[in-house]
Amino acid sequence: MVPNAAIGSTPADSRGDLMPGRGTSPARGAPTSRQRPRHPPPCGKPPNLMSGDQLHTYEPTDLDDMSPLQALDAVTADVRGHRITVDSTGLFNATRHIGLLCHLAARMAADAEYQLSPNIADLPPAEHLGASAGHLGQAVAHYTQALAPLLVLTTTAQDTPRQKLDSLDHHNRLRSHLDAAGRALAAARTVLAVPQPLTAPSRPAPAPLRSSAVRRRA
Repeated sequence: MVPNAAIGSTPADSRGDLMPGRGTSPARGAPTSRQRPRHPPPCGKPPNLMSGDQLHTYEPTDLDDMSPLQALDAVTADVRGHRITVDSTGLFNATRHIGLLCHLAARMAADAEYQLSPNIADLPPAEHLGASAGHLGQAVAHYTQALAPLLVLTTTAQDTPRQKLDSLDHHNRLRSHLDAAGRALAAARTVLAVPQPLTAPSRPAPAPLRSSAVRRRA
């Protein structure tokens, strides 16, 4: 049987560098004049906080003044720092992650629309923002699908051999969705981190053709 140990939220090959936590937040970019949609932070505190749970803790509004890539890295650090365990703390962490991911996906979609306006700088191309929002939507979907097996494992006794056998399937489903969410986060970052192409130098204007009279004299 799979033990009730901490279940990682991202696969090992998709983990990036950790971002600083609250109190040492990433360098903030210049805030735009547009007011992005805001969502209220989750209420309440999880019972029995595990050690390390405060290292990379962000609320949705903390992301608004970061660049898109900084915000994505901050959410990834929060996901890695608050692992999904088969208990009430894991449920709390999962719902927090869903809230952060939903907020970030909405922000990326709004930035993509905002980037279509003229004279907007300091944002990735709208196509990259839109693609990143799509990957974040996939991460949200996998996290919400992970709730079902997580709830069963958290609320159902595993005393009998049959219950222990059934729990293996729930553990596998939970692991599968969390790994898929991690891959979606990695894909969102890959799209967002693509270097923007340099503006190609304009070609010199072609020399004007000489008139027929000049050509005849030549």
